[in-house]
Amino acid sequence: MAIRFVRVEQMFGLRGGLFDGEDADVWTAVGRAIDAEVPEAPDLDFKRVWWDKATEMAKDCAALANGLGGVIIVGVDDDHRDVAAAWSPVPLTRGLDLTLQQAVAANTAPKVPGILVRAVPDPADPARGVVIVGVPRSPVAPHAHPVNRERLGYPIRRSTSTDWLLEYEIADRYRSRFDLAHSQQDRADDVRRAALPALDRASWVWTTVALVPSATGSLP
Repeated sequence: MAIRFVRVEQMFGLRGGLFDGEDADVWTAVGRAIDAEVPEAPDLDFKRVWWDKATEMAKDCAALANGLGGVIIVGVDDDHRDVAAAWSPVPLTRGLDLTLQQAVAANTAPKVPGILVRAVPDPADPARGVVIVGVPRSPVAPHAHPVNRERLGYPIRRSTSTDWLLEYEIADRYRSRFDLAHSQQDRADDVRRAALPALDRASWVWTTVALVPSATGSLP
């Protein structure tokens, strides 16, 4: 099951997910968002054209990962009003997913995990359409991005624009990352200790394995 972006999907009137629904359903849902002029938000960004710089791709993805997580829809014009104003289908060339993943890997530290990319073709012209980029809120934030050759910054999406984390916000996110790592390890140790009495350790060799989620969220 793909990662869900429930608030955005509800705004679009989409019953299924942006990344596991049928193409026709997702295309119709984006059309409804345009008709309703759905506004941009901290977890939703519209772009008229595909990025022309790898660094800008990485910056936008890191900004979502450092914040609430969210969705970027490329191929929807915001008309400089920060709303879904009109269709602007982009060419669905081969390798868009790989291009974005490589850009993020080369321009974020640590690399933003779990990014999803989906192309949804225009029913009238399958060579063009919209590209949906999903960025979960990152459990290993903050993610740095090169501001220039000499300095790193930590982008974050606030409201409808990208800003930069302040020093105390960076410190808070590092503290949260370390606290999460400790809590996951403590939970794994608790489960292991609870299981040991049930094992027949006299005649068998046992290996314990603990699995922890790579992204925050819920699994219904």
